[in-house]
Amino acid sequence: MRELRLAKRMARLGTETAFEVLVKARALEAKGRDIVHLEIGEPDFDTPGNVIEAACDALHKGFTHYGPSAGMPPLREMPEMLFRDASFGLTSKWRAGGFTRAGSCWRG
Repeated sequence: MRELRLAKRMARLGTETAFEVLVKARALEAKGRDIVHLEIGEPDFDTPGNVIEAACDALHKGFTHYGPSAGMPPLREMPEMLFRDASFGLTSKWRAGGFTRAGSCWRG
């Protein structure tokens, strides 16, 4: 079997800082500190049953692939409807990319 050789620049890659924070938070917990974990998005509760059922139902209906990179239009329209319905007097330009998903960056 051939040895896998990585480029030298790979040595410059660090670790994900959120996991470093998680290690520190768990160390504090071990010392008795009460910690609210916000570092990696891992909830401190089990997934609710209705969410599990909805996910299974969607999988059985064939929703097994990535959605559109811009997001699903009904979900992209939701903030616009909420702003309008809440009478904030705001309008959105979601069709031009005015809303973003978690983990993405908007450079409007």
